[in-house]
Amino acid sequence: MENIKQTPPKLLIAATVPETVRLLMRGQLNWFASHGYVVDVCTDPGSDDGLGNENFIDQVNQRHYIPMSRKFSIIQDLKSTIRWIRLIRRTRPDYLIACTPKASLLSLIAAKMMRVPHRVYILFGLRYETSKGISRFVLKLTERICGACSQVVLVVSPSLAKCAIEEKLISPSKIRTLGLGSSNGVDSNRFMPLLPDERQLARKKLGYTDEDFLVGFVGRLTPDKGIDPLVKAMHQVNNEFPKVKLLLIGPNEGSEVDEIWAQSVGSQPDTSRWHPLLDVLVLPTRREGFPNVVLEAHACEIPVVTTRATGAIDSVLDGENGILIDIDDASQLAEAITRLATNRELGKLMGKNGRQWVVDNFQPEAIWRGMDQIFRTM
Repeated sequence: MENIKQTPPKLLIAATVPETVRLLMRGQLNWFASHGYVVDVCTDPGSDDGLGNENFIDQVNQRHYIPMSRKFSIIQDLKSTIRWIRLIRRTRPDYLIACTPKASLLSLIAAKMMRVPHRVYILFGLRYETSKGISRFVLKLTERICGACSQVVLVVSPSLAKCAIEEKLISPSKIRTLGLGSSNGVDSNRFMPLLPDERQLARKKLGYTDEDFLVGFVGRLTPDKGIDPLVKAMHQVNNEFPKVKLLLIGPNEGSEVDEIWAQSVGSQPDTSRWHPLLDVLVLPTRREGFPNVVLEAHACEIPVVTTRATGAIDSVLDGENGILIDIDDASQLAEAITRLATNRELGKLMGKNGRQWVVDNFQPEAIWRGMDQIFRTM
């Protein structure tokens, strides 16, 4: 009998902006390409050259671009959906893997219309949690549509899955969560502590001494990330402990911090050299899916203070590798920072516990193998 050569399954990854692929899928697409899949990616072109120069996705088969507005626009969204239909008709993917709200909505509608055999929605978070009025209604409706057009919804944290079920956004039978959560894990060989001399020198270049207690924030400077309670908490702490300083790493999106005890370095392409400089990472967020930045800090042996918000609550073992506080509670945040600033040995112990937790539970390849198993059993 003549052998029939089996065609490798094709994945079409849909993301609104190139940054999602760069930051949230680092290493993932190459892994799938080397494990029997043909991988195509489609995003909006973005503000630069899109995905063209990213060597960590060098095994992507084809890169496609469809203009997609992050804001809702009936005319623009209809045009984008038609382009998605044309792209799917031309590329004939076996799997449509959709992530981020707008790309997911448009691509999943098109994929269902074109009868793509396997449709997966990766739920990174719920934007409506910090929205009000008509915007909240539309965002919830979007999630329901994405869930209805999918066969599997891969949710990145247990608390996010619980919320999606309680709000009746997604059928429980469609939901899958990998291990303790996370969309991509964290590379503990890339995110790791610095040697003491290296750490001391790097901190000195930024103007910090060994006596300074460095509180770090990594992410977008925006109200959703809790910048306002962070500033209030830092005022309380710094008044009593002037050696407590704040380092902000990320783009300013409406929450500028202009204080003598704060330094902002803007967006940084590689945060693996910044986390180890901190004494504590704080993320007083109001909503998350599963904050990768917290896992990155854990991997660098840095204790974490974050909130009990959806997603964030899954990223810290309270009292073991960090401290959980209530959302928008500046007093609790100040108490947590003070506790670690006045007991540095506790912070070191939490940091070591955090790295071990990451090594044991959040290795990227374990996440990718879990996704592969889900895809192949659909």
